[in-house]
Amino acid sequence: MWSDAYGGQQFGTYDSAGAEAVADLLRTREGSTLTHLDISSNGLGPVGGRALYEALRENENCPLKLLNLRNSRFDPPTERFLLEIAGLSNLTMEL
Repeated sequence: MWSDAYGGQQFGTYDSAGAEAVADLLRTREGSTLTHLDISSNGLGPVGGRALYEALRENENCPLKLLNLRNSRFDPPTERFLLEIAGLSNLTMEL
């Protein structure tokens, strides 16, 4: 999210394809130093949420400690899966 010149908040532009790119980063060595990630208020949807879930599940050594995904348009099953993986990896997730 960003603010325009008048202080009005605008929403992000990531969609499920953007979430796939972030998920790929979380799977790689380059993502090994990432500890906080805020991609809230983007239209990630269920497909993007599942991509993030799979990446976090595959990378057990991911150092991510905070992941903000508020207002990302997930469906209830996707939210449940993300919260489940967060609990297993000591990750604070904001949905």
